[in-house]
Amino acid sequence: MLLNKFSFLILILISLSIFSCADKKEKKDVILDFDDPKQLLSVAQTHFDKDIKKVFVGEFEDKKTKSVVAVAEKLEDSDWGIKFYHLVQDKNQVVCKFESKILPGDLASGTLDKIKFPNTSYELIYYNSLDYFLGTAGGEIYMYLIDFNLNEIYYSHFVNDYDTPASLYISENTKDLKFRNFFVTNLKKDYPNLKVVDKDISLD
Repeated sequence: MLLNKFSFLILILISLSIFSCADKKEKKDVILDFDDPKQLLSVAQTHFDKDIKKVFVGEFEDKKTKSVVAVAEKLEDSDWGIKFYHLVQDKNQVVCKFESKILPGDLASGTLDKIKFPNTSYELIYYNSLDYFLGTAGGEIYMYLIDFNLNEIYYSHFVNDYDTPASLYISENTKDLKFRNFFVTNLKKDYPNLKVVDKDISLD
């Protein structure tokens, strides 16, 4: 089952989820217009990834400067999901500072937006697959908080199945309690008996 394959591989994906684009020397001579979403999308699609569907402008680092997060949707049969790019202006060039691997997700069914937490000086990107993985023998929900300042993807995987009712795994790198509580709170209202587990769950 394809969903099971995602569950099995997710820890590897997250552990390798972000790497520097500098190794690929992706610097393009262009000036980003942060007030023009169409220009930002065009630049991202033309110079970095034709599959980019959404762009977000925000302060994603503690430098208090604007940058762009671009999100691509990959639909190839053997490798599909969502992929994130962080694009920054460096003088007259746009630099892809880092990008994620392809992660389980779907832009049409999931929710995706910027989010700002108290006592955090910069914005993060939040993704929730919602009911994207529901409809199997049980159900699965993937959530990500992507921190482009620390180059971290905080990941949670919810499973509601006969053998593992209302169980939530939160990735080990999610040390900050406000992020852990955020994942739990998102599900607790619908699943009051939610249990946080120590190991990720694979539906076989």
